[in-house]
Amino acid sequence: MDRADKPGVADSQPPALRRLESGDLAAIETHLLDLDLVSRNRRFHSGFSDAAVAAYVRRLDPSTDILFGAIEEDSGRIVGLAEARPAGRPRTVDVAASVLTPHRRRGLAHELVARTVAVAFGQGATAVELLFAPDDAAAAHIAAGLGASRAAPGRAVLLLAEPRL
Repeated sequence: MDRADKPGVADSQPPALRRLESGDLAAIETHLLDLDLVSRNRRFHSGFSDAAVAAYVRRLDPSTDILFGAIEEDSGRIVGLAEARPAGRPRTVDVAASVLTPHRRRGLAHELVARTVAVAFGQGATAVELLFAPDDAAAAHIAAGLGASRAAPGRAVLLLAEPRL
């Protein structure tokens, strides 16, 4: 399906990609709440209620977390989001991404993740982990496209030694 086949996307401008800040947290929450049930479950690796999403967003800190968004020109709405947050290991970040269904298959997630990874490495990270469901072919494709290697057989964990942009 190309852009012309997607409702509400054919006549719109491509979204602007930019780093997000604390003033964008409400829009980030709206984006995450706008994900359909399957997408939200994939993004958070479990069922996540509206209240859990709100609590998650309150814990985001743009001074330490790397947040990139794809912003619709007309509405200012975040239609894609990539995040890098400190992981439990030194110099390692966890990366997650989500794109609203009508805006998928346009390379937004790949570009958002690539920008997020580049900033993370630029800030001193030496490892980036992308965690996703084993059957999430789109996420696996993004990880492979960035040069990720599988961390453990049978686990949906990929490590990036360096970004391939």
